[in-house]
Amino acid sequence: MTTVVVAGALANKPDSGGEAWVRLTWVRGLADLGLEVRFVESADVAADGPAVAWFDAVTDWAGLTGRATLLDGHGERLRGPDLTGVAEDGAALLDLSGSLTDRALLGAFRCRTYVDLDPGWTQLWDAAGLLGDALDHYDTHLTVGDAVSDCGLPLSGRRWEPVRPLVLLADWQGGDPSLAGPLTTVGSWRSPSGTLPYEGRALGGKARSWRPLSDLPDRVPQDCTAVVAAHPADDDDLDRLRAGGWSLQPPSAVATPADYRAFVLGSGGELSVAQELYVGTRCGWTSDRTAAYLASGRPAVVQDTGFSAALRGSPALVAFNGCDDAVTACRALVGACPQELSAAARTLAAQVFSTRVVLPRVLDRLGVR
Repeated sequence: MTTVVVAGALANKPDSGGEAWVRLTWVRGLADLGLEVRFVESADVAADGPAVAWFDAVTDWAGLTGRATLLDGHGERLRGPDLTGVAEDGAALLDLSGSLTDRALLGAFRCRTYVDLDPGWTQLWDAAGLLGDALDHYDTHLTVGDAVSDCGLPLSGRRWEPVRPLVLLADWQGGDPSLAGPLTTVGSWRSPSGTLPYEGRALGGKARSWRPLSDLPDRVPQDCTAVVAAHPADDDDLDRLRAGGWSLQPPSAVATPADYRAFVLGSGGELSVAQELYVGTRCGWTSDRTAAYLASGRPAVVQDTGFSAALRGSPALVAFNGCDDAVTACRALVGACPQELSAAARTLAAQVFSTRVVLPRVLDRLGVR
């Protein structure tokens, strides 16, 4: 049986159910295809700290006990088995955002793939030399940005191949079929990476994408709810959202994978802005969050980032440019048949984002059988 090792951030992203789902779906999707799957993370964390407790809780919940390895910043194992032998025996590495920083273990893999979850950011960091030689250690470079190779971003001589965000359809069943819940989203107000210069502008996270939509709930028939991670310095902006009709919840509402799934299943659909850098570069980023909403039978109204034509045309996924566009899209959902809209959402998820569609193509590209 072929072994695949997925590297990803859990201890480095504690108390975030949505971020955990991104990593777990790669593991669960590969296992669903019959592969032997291990998980590994390098994290500069204390052995007895809360981040390690979070790692333990999530990997136990996902059934990864005994198959998940956590390394500290010096390469010492804090949890799980030594993977050196697994790597040397021919296991393939799928490294999500370069989460395996231990060079000795990284070098032991003969098949190494970097999966870019932050298109635009990654290419601009690479071009500016901020990543050093980190990307040079991989044979293949994948990205969840459909248009990274065509939108004008610097490629630094690398071939970035698009890959869809993943969803394991069986993980997202249930919820109210009437789509009676509020339109919802989960996200951070600002990017922890600040801003980056691009074509004479400083592009950053979601703050400047959110502000034009501050009063959107007052203009649509649906209730609108957002889980927003923000700094106290952003309280004035959050107050404007509340004044415009947004119901805001703290990140603790979706702190675990189970909480996050319940939040999505309780929604009537997704209404999300994208990071300003994704929009400004037109890199074609699409969200794992959107894939989860669609797989749950929920429509998605999302800010346009230049994603490909393959994602357009379904009534269940509408891209907007500006608040007026978003208002029109939200109002249109009300006139649609909930059962037909839900079926269209599931169909799109099955055709485009399903692990059983996306992962075989990835494995074929890597020569993994």
